[in-house]
Amino acid sequence: MKKKLLAALLTAVFIVSIVSFTVSASFSATHSQTLAKVSQTMQQRQQRWSRDRTPPTVEILSPKMDERVNGTITISASATDNVGVKTVEYSIDSGTWTTMEPVGDSIYTGEWNTASVYDGEHTITVRAKDARNNVGEDSITVATANGITPPPPTIEYELFIEIDYMTGHEPTQAVLDYVYTYYLERGINVTFYVDDVVTVDSSVSDTDFWAIEAAYNDLGDDKYTGQLANFVSKWKWVLFGTTVEGYPNVVGYTYVVIARIGRTYDLLAGNYIFIADETADKWAVGKGVEPYGAEAVVLMHEMGHSIGIAVLSRLGAEVYDSDTYSVMSYLNVNNAGLYWAWYYSDKYWATRNMKYYAIAA
Repeated sequence: MKKKLLAALLTAVFIVSIVSFTVSASFSATHSQTLAKVSQTMQQRQQRWSRDRTPPTVEILSPKMDERVNGTITISASATDNVGVKTVEYSIDSGTWTTMEPVGDSIYTGEWNTASVYDGEHTITVRAKDARNNVGEDSITVATANGITPPPPTIEYELFIEIDYMTGHEPTQAVLDYVYTYYLERGINVTFYVDDVVTVDSSVSDTDFWAIEAAYNDLGDDKYTGQLANFVSKWKWVLFGTTVEGYPNVVGYTYVVIARIGRTYDLLAGNYIFIADETADKWAVGKGVEPYGAEAVVLMHEMGHSIGIAVLSRLGAEVYDSDTYSVMSYLNVNNAGLYWAWYYSDKYWATRNMKYYAIAA
């Protein structure tokens, strides 16, 4: 009875691949017909307005990729469009956008004081918009060297992640290292334990998932018992595997506890994560993206849910980040292809609930 009551408080939060967006077989015929009518209406509107969907072409001219820079530098970029460029801006490390000025035929420049950031690698992104708000971007990485050493991070929280994996789906160590560093720089010490090989190679149903959890989740204090403590534990259990049975476009999910506050919902915490590594790999190959890029986005997305990162609708459903480069957006070529620069947007990072993971004084 307790398990059933708890189950009513849980929801599997899915990150759905952009590959298909197809109608689920479980949808009714009436719903399918409605979708068809909406699609037809959209096609009519598109034909009527002949909307320009071509984004501007952007290329950063200076500085060069991996260049070592210091002091105040000029960022120079070319931006062209089939109709016309409206604005050109640059940002550093996904921060505030700064307007660039035209200085010649399709050339735009902006000044950046590199001493405004700590020494190390930083990402310059230039984006251009046309009159229809189509957006084109280009990014490079540079190394700043102004003698400004970042202070060591203050570590306030800790997480312990047990990872068991199905045969052939061991997590990429370089991805785990990136996630470790990303969290550490934000005051969270994450310890990954890549533990057991699960000798199962079929798709994973709910029954399979919980059977594997019962057999292999054995390092921490979070073996599932149907209690809230399982979800707010500093220990989290992750299974890397094949596919989600019956859901070919789902690349990961997390079981979470959601609280209703007035008319809104808040994701308190989560645990019991499945990474459909086989599905993510196939999607990546089909999109020309490195498989580890998709793996990183899915892992960070689901780990985010485990510490409460989410925006929920008034019905309690997940709302994906509109910033398609953020790991809290749906899986797409923008975030998966942002190699070694994957991130949570400020809006979504602010939703985390860290009180459960504080290091005892």
